[in-house]
Amino acid sequence: MESGFPLYVLVAALLALFLRQVRGQSFDDLLVRAARDHHHVHRVLAKHPRGGCWKEYQAWMREAA
Repeated sequence: MESGFPLYVLVAALLALFLRQVRGQSFDDLLVRAARDHHHVHRVLAKHPRGGCWKEYQAWMREAA
């Protein structure tokens, strides 16, 4: 019983973060935002197919924004 408490805290924290991000948006708004972000990632990956380290990826994402 005691070992499940941290899991409940983690789930509650994730739910709070999710609700904070989607506050005031409809489901359609969320789909549009997800599609835009999805295509943004694909454009960056198409431009750099061999990949790189995490810092390079972050820089590419900022440049493409």
